[in-house]
Parts: sequence; structure tokens; C-alpha cells
Amino acid sequence: MIEPLTEVDSLSFPPPFENLEAFHTGGGASRLPQLLEQKVQSLEYKTIRYTGHCEKIKPLFDVGFADSSPVALGSNLVTMRELFLELLKKRLTFNEPDVVLLLVTARGRKNGEEKRLSYRIIDLFDEENSITAMMRTTAYPTSIIAQMMLDGTISKRGVFAAEEIVPAEPLIAELKRRNVNVETHYD
Repeated sequence: MIEPLTEVDSLSFPPPFENLEAFHTGGGASRLPQLLEQKVQSLEYKTIRYTGHCEKIKPLFDVGFADSSPVALGSNLVTMRELFLELLKKRLTFNEPDVVLLLVTARGRKNGEEKRLSYRIIDLFDEENSITAMMRTTAYPTSIIAQMMLDGTISKRGVFAAEEIVPAEPLIAELKRRNVNVETHYD
């Protein structure tokens, strides 16, 4: 278990997405720790934000603004998390085009030689169709996976994590058809 908003790393994507930071957050790794137990030495899931994000947000978490325990405010019962979200909604704008940045890196040995495989996505708001990058990178894979189940590409039935049954190459090809480019680097 690692505390969120810790172990901050610096990283850069191509312009205009230089000078970013990545830090631990919870939940995103899904079942990967269990699926890869005894198979990998280290697994990290980090969130990417602008440099300085953790420095600004972590003190708010440290004083309890992410706490989901009920608190009495006057005659109302709310959580600090609900209050924090309401404060953010009043202060932040949500009508700007978004971007999704994703970087997956795996390192290991193949035939005794150190190898590295990485996947990178830079997905932008689709202005023509008014679809956010977050919508594109969450809904498109879900739709593709449902279609793979219908056409028999995925034949297993039951409850599985996507990492267990979804074939990567056909998924990447279908994302590309929808203009979500997954760059693959192998060295």
C-alpha cells in the first residue's frame, strides 16, 4: 500500500505536454496486482498532471478534504469530499477542451537481454463531433470490447478483467480506426 500523491516523478510528452508529473493514485490498476503477482517485481499506477499539482492538492488531502466520513454542517450531514467537490465546481472551469495522456512501460528480459515495451496515447478533444478525450478513451474501448464479444474475438464468458481476455493488437487497431492513436515503442 502506497499513499496517494506520493513518489512524484517528472515526465514529458511531445509539445505542448512537457514538464508534467506523475504520482500514485488509487484504484486505476484494477486487478493487475493480483493477476501479475509472482510474475513481476514491481507494478506502479500513477496519474499524470501538470507540474506542481501534488504540491497544491496534497495539503488539502492531508487536512481531510478527501475524507468520506459524515460531518455535521449546521443541520446538514455531508462529507468533506462532497464539500470539496462543491468548492471545486464553483472555482474551476469545465468547458475547456480536455486531453488524455497515457504511458504504459514494461521492462524485463527476453532471451537474456534487457527489453522495454511502451505504449503511449495522446488523445485530444474531438471538436468536430464535440466528444471529450475522456469520453473517447473510455467509451471507445468499452464499445470495441462489446463488439469483440459479439463477433467471437473474445470467446470467454464470465467475469474477467479486460487484461485477462482482451487481445491487445485488435483493440489497438480498432482504436486507431477511431483516431485514437496508440504509439508502440519496443527497444
